[in-house]
Amino acid sequence: MPQFREGVTEPMHREDDHAALMAEDGRVIAVPVPPTYSEVATPTPPEETERQRQEEAAEEAAGDLMHGINSFWAVLWPVSITMVVASFAVVNFRSAALQASMSSYLVYNEVQGAKASTVVGQSLINALVVIGFVTVLTFCMALLYKFNCMKLLVGYIMFSSSAILGFEGGQLIDTVFNDRFHWPLDWISFLFIMVNFAFVGVTAIFYQKGIPKFIQNAYLVLVSVILAWQFSMWPEWTTWIFCFMFACYDLCAVLTPCGPLKVLIGLIEKKQAPMPGLLYEAQIRDGVGNRPPRAEPAAQAPAPQQPPRPVAPREAAPTKANVTASGSSHSNKAQPVAEPTVASYAVELSSTQSDQGRDDSPFEMYPCETEDEFHELLSAFYQRYSPNDVWKVEQVAAKFFTKQDRMWPSMFHKYMVCSCGTANVPCDVQVAIDIRAARRAEREQEAEEDNTIKLGLGDFIFYSVLVGRAAMYDFSTFIVCFICILMGLGGTLFLLSVLHKALPALPISIFLSIAFYFWSRVTFVDFCDFLTVLPSAL
Repeated sequence: MPQFREGVTEPMHREDDHAALMAEDGRVIAVPVPPTYSEVATPTPPEETERQRQEEAAEEAAGDLMHGINSFWAVLWPVSITMVVASFAVVNFRSAALQASMSSYLVYNEVQGAKASTVVGQSLINALVVIGFVTVLTFCMALLYKFNCMKLLVGYIMFSSSAILGFEGGQLIDTVFNDRFHWPLDWISFLFIMVNFAFVGVTAIFYQKGIPKFIQNAYLVLVSVILAWQFSMWPEWTTWIFCFMFACYDLCAVLTPCGPLKVLIGLIEKKQAPMPGLLYEAQIRDGVGNRPPRAEPAAQAPAPQQPPRPVAPREAAPTKANVTASGSSHSNKAQPVAEPTVASYAVELSSTQSDQGRDDSPFEMYPCETEDEFHELLSAFYQRYSPNDVWKVEQVAAKFFTKQDRMWPSMFHKYMVCSCGTANVPCDVQVAIDIRAARRAEREQEAEEDNTIKLGLGDFIFYSVLVGRAAMYDFSTFIVCFICILMGLGGTLFLLSVLHKALPALPISIFLSIAFYFWSRVTFVDFCDFLTVLPSAL
């Protein structure tokens, strides 16, 4: 029966295509089927090609920008909650014992009444010593990761996390209960609570199986609050200079070739193995303007097909999405093609239900002596590999009863049934199936990574340290630094969506916050005080 494609009438000799797939010894050879009229690509003018390329680049840039915006909204609430809770703890729960303990990490302690130059110089030395220790520790972690000492590395991080939650968290609880509210708490109950609190926290952060995601995120926020409360016990100028110097260190550590974080990122990309650490992972919600996921949409159950009908000239009939041998999916949307009949038996790698939940055991085919026996064998094949095509059984059985040896290889190739290979020597069809499955898994993994954003817990901590120190001076400086932190984080995510490379999250936020803190301390606080006194003076 002739095929009608955009008004061109041409008989389709598909039996020649079937024969092209057969070798002399009966093996299936994946010879490309000649393209039909609708599959031949027409030449595109260079101007049109350049215009399409520019449109695609603009769409990609817009998609990256919206992805950065949605990433900002994903981390906005956890960062804000961490800064607010840490600031509340820093302002209301001061501990003299912890201040004395934290001074042991410093070379110099601030002396009341000392010269400004002396205080700044001593604070700079304190900051450089602490940053030097952090640099050495980061290089040690990179060496452990490079030489696959993963048990030692994971053990160290888990021990540090349990110490933060159990010991440092216990100091915060003791300060709140005993020093602030004077509530009695016996040591046995206190130790029991803190040990269980630390154990559950380490399990939620590192094991994660069977634990809701919000519990893990809550523990990460608590770790940030506890460390921010601890670092806020340093003297004022030491804290400010340390924040500024650590932002400079973060800039050099990530962007310079010899930076410790740059080395660590290079090792992770080279080994393609996850690095254990304290990372806050936020889910980017699908919203208006969000980048569409790269994964293929979930397959819907197709409606039962009816036998094909003759198609009149120039009548549009939609085609199904096909999967090529390379594994990429495409859909002929531009040129509608007439639906093929049984006479034009297409041999192609179609994306049917054959690769979704079917039996992988070999299909036993054999020469049938009667047409009824051949009909039953075909029914079993279609029921197993393509239930929606069962209506073809009678017509295929009548047409190919005398050509069974030529029909079965074509059937195996069309429905991607691997029956011509062994366990050690897979056939071409099985290779195509494996390649398509691997690429589908890779696309799903990329889509999952693309829908999440990970932010190091160090960023949460130093954001909270800076905002907490600003809150100790005045509420207006707290608001100014809070807004500057969020503005800097948004600017960093914008640069990340434009540059497509690893960027430090601290520098822009820290530099902006420090600058506006001293500006508001010199001018804005006095102005607010003037506004509050003015009504009473009038």
